[in-house]
Parts: sequence; structure tokens; C-alpha cells
Amino acid sequence: MQALTIRSLKKSFKNVHAIINLDMNVPENSVYGFLGKNGAGKTTTMKIITGLLKSDGGEIEVFGQPARFGETKVNRMIGYLPDVPEFYGYMTSKEYLSLCAKVSGVTPAEAAVQIKELIAVVGLKGINRRIKTYSRGMKQRLGIAQALIGSPKLILCDEPTSALDPEGRLEVLQVLNNLRERVTVVFSTHILADVERICDRVGVLNNGCLAMEKSISELQSMSMSGRIRVETYDEDARSHLLDSLGQLPGFKVVVDKDTTFFLEARDTKEAAVSICKTAADLSLPLRRLERLEQSLEDVFMEVTGQ
Repeated sequence: MQALTIRSLKKSFKNVHAIINLDMNVPENSVYGFLGKNGAGKTTTMKIITGLLKSDGGEIEVFGQPARFGETKVNRMIGYLPDVPEFYGYMTSKEYLSLCAKVSGVTPAEAAVQIKELIAVVGLKGINRRIKTYSRGMKQRLGIAQALIGSPKLILCDEPTSALDPEGRLEVLQVLNNLRERVTVVFSTHILADVERICDRVGVLNNGCLAMEKSISELQSMSMSGRIRVETYDEDARSHLLDSLGQLPGFKVVVDKDTTFFLEARDTKEAAVSICKTAADLSLPLRRLERLEQSLEDVFMEVTGQ
């Protein structure tokens, strides 16, 4: 089942077209990375999903139920962590979550059970200090707990690892990764390594629409332009091999030094076969031939035309 479905979503601010024609599908119990450059429209999309912002057109469904601007029953299915969450610094985490539960209409008895569990889930158990003494990473984890109050089925996290140090990022990512058994997670980011670490699927927002939507494994196996590292036993062999390869289409030398060179090729599998065949025809043994695995950054740069 799809946790979130978006069809032909549109949103403009005066003469700025933030979202032009967005289609997006998020499977249930997945961690979905919503990628895009700063200003791509990720926050705008999330605010429309939560009912905080009115769209100019299109449809949104959360677990098959229509989501619209304003207060609707679908809002109860969604938890939201904004990009810059605000807290009452004089409160403890338990006091703050108790307030959130009351605002959300959770009964005191149920709130007590949820708060105890959520504080443990986000790694804040036993910390009774005031929130103003928390690190930024601790505050982000508290924000995730807040988003889970009321047992939503979908949580949206807007740039949850932004401005965190490496340790804080890992802590937040681990919390999000552990949630996949209980809730569907959509988190927006421009940090590609975070997406590679925990996501099942990725959507790339560019120029107001989804430029690509794939699973992580599909992205990594895509035959977009990649690199091949070739190392010969001496410089003469390298030069001779390059001369012969230069007569074949589809190759571009990007590094050429000593006994090693790197080639860019549209299809690295086919290129590797051609290199081996050419070397064999020339009776030139290769010390090393390596297809370099494409990173998500490579895909992102190509999809967004950077």
C-alpha cells in the first residue's frame, strides 16, 4: 500500500513557481529520501502535505485518504518535524511531550505510556535536564519524538540532520532507521550520504517536479556515465593502449598520469569489455582494471544537470 501519493501538485508564490507538476509515491513502512537543492521546494511540499499550506492544484492522499488544506482527519495520521523546531527551553523533554500530547488530544493515560516509550526510542531516557541545555542533536531527537506523539502512520522530517555534527547526524539517522517497523518516514535533505545510509527509495526534486524516483539499488545499478580505472605495467604500455582506445567511440580520458588513466564511459560494462579486448589484441597485460561504483552524488548531479 502507498503511504503517500501525490498527483500533479502545483504551488506558486507570486511569480515564483515553487512546485510545477509533482507526482510522488511513498510505499508503506519505508524510509523515503526527498532530495533537492536548497530552495527546490521540499519544505513547501511538506507543508502542503500537512495541511499548513494551500496548494494551487493537484491531489494528495495519505493511506488512501485525501489530504487538504486546513484541519482534517488525515492530519491525525501525520507527524511533522520542521526544519528549525522550536522548544520551551525551561521544560524537560517529558514536560514538553506531555504538552504536545495534550494539544494533540491524547488522553493523559495514553500520553504517559507513549512518552515513556518515545523517550527511550529517541535515546533520551534518563535525561531530566531542561531542554535549553540540550545539544542540537538531542533537540532533533526530541523533535522526532514530538512528531510521533499520537501514533501517526506517516512522519515528515524536514532537513533533520542539517547543521548537525557527524555524531549528531549518525544519532538522528539511526533513530529514523529504527522507525521503519512502526511508521513510514519521509525526510528531506540535500546531504546525499544520509540518503544512501538509510533510505529504501529516493525522489529527486528539480525545477518544481520530480526528476527521478527510484529505489537505492536501482539508482546504484543505473548505467549512467561512470568511470573506469586502468593501470598498466609501464608508461609505454599505457600510451600505446590509450592511442588504440582513442579510435573507439564513447570514451573520454579524464585522468592520465604515469601508468594509470581514468576513462569516463556511458556504459562502464561495455567499456570494460572493449578495454580488455583491445589490450589483448595488443598483447598488453593490465595490472588493474576497475569499474568505479557510481555514488548517489553522481546520479544527483546528472539528473539535476549540474
